[in-house]
Order: sequence, then structure tokens, then C-alpha cells
Amino acid sequence: MRNPLKTSGRLLCACVLGVAAATASMHASADINRQQAANIAKGNGGKVLKVTPVNHKGRKAFRVKVLTAADKVIYVVVDGQSGRVINRR
Repeated sequence: MRNPLKTSGRLLCACVLGVAAATASMHASADINRQQAANIAKGNGGKVLKVTPVNHKGRKAFRVKVLTAADKVIYVVVDGQSGRVINRR
């Protein structure tokens, strides 16, 4: 006869590992949207004028046109998967 505590412990462990793996893969493939890209690009100030989805070196990205507080127009490229700023000019 099997020990019920040992069996339920294995089941619990399998469930925890399954949830952890699903959560990790969900975060690894989570993409950002246009609004999130705009918020990242404008940083601490400025006004977003336009957000354009682009392909940057084979990856999804957003090109965001920002009017800074100093009335200067800059372009910020935000990675569509990680949300990291790739380029700013």
C-alpha cells in the first residue's frame, strides 16, 4: 500500500512546478503595448506625439515621437518585448 502523504506531497510538488513554469513562460513572452511604450519613452516628462509599431532588427518595437519639456522633438525606440529603450535621438 502506498503512503498517502508521500503521494500527496509529490502531487503538490508537481502542481507548484507546473505553475512556476507557466508563470515564467508567460513573463518571458509578455509583450508591451503602445500605451506602455509611450509611458516608457516620455520618461519623467514630455508629451508623446506619435507611437508607431516598427520592426527593429527582426524584433517587435515601437518608435515614439516625444516633445520634451525643452520643446525639442526626440525619437525613442522601445523594445516591444522587454520595454527597454533601444535608441534615443
